[in-house]
Amino acid sequence: MYNLISNAIKYSNPLVTSKIWIDTRLNRDSQIVLSVKDNGFGIDMEKYGKRIFKLSQVFHQNTDSKGVGLYLTKTQIESLGGE
Repeated sequence: MYNLISNAIKYSNPLVTSKIWIDTRLNRDSQIVLSVKDNGFGIDMEKYGKRIFKLSQVFHQNTDSKGVGLYLTKTQIESLGGE
């Protein structure tokens, strides 16, 4: 959660009021689904979608990014049985 929320703040659009939506629901298989959504700059999924959760992938010009946050988030979720 920390990585997703801090990314939402870090990559917010200064021209609009930042918003972060956090939601939980049960899917058809009674599994809990957690969603985090924001109105920041986003990632071009057509261009980068296949690389988004890979190690050392950066999709913007921010110099402090290392490309590990989304990779680690996905790895942690999967290690706990999530997807």
